[in-house]
Amino acid sequence: MFVRLNAEAAEMTGDGGQQEELLRELRTEVAQLRRAMETRPAIDQARGMLMATFRLTVQQSWDVLVATSQNTNIKLHRLADALVGTVHGTPLPKAVHKQLAAAVTKVKAASAPGGTRPASGPAHRTPKRHRGAAPARKGDGPATRGHGTAERRRPQW
Repeated sequence: MFVRLNAEAAEMTGDGGQQEELLRELRTEVAQLRRAMETRPAIDQARGMLMATFRLTVQQSWDVLVATSQNTNIKLHRLADALVGTVHGTPLPKAVHKQLAAAVTKVKAASAPGGTRPASGPAHRTPKRHRGAAPARKGDGPATRGHGTAERRRPQW
């Protein structure tokens, strides 16, 4: 919009009506940008909370916020404020919590291979043994360090 408005301003020949319209559009754009700058920090914090809590990607966290906002009829920035407020002990309303959980489940299921894996956890497969290989022992596998106990993988920041 900014580039278009600059181009229009350059073409103006002194028509007062066009200048007034351009001025109204610029004021509207400035107000929208100020509002976005005010609400952005809470939205980004809420996205970070969703990413850390549910191991979502940046896009998935955005999709969860948008879906929950639409399904609860709550403005996205107000939903973000409510999520950030949970850190300070303010619980989410049950209906919002339910919609948020449903959105997380849907987003995670959609990102699974084939789009069908449930969001409750990774799909587990038994590794195939090669002919002549020794039987698997407790503690063998990529999630262990040889001590027989699985360690939770840390997120890569």
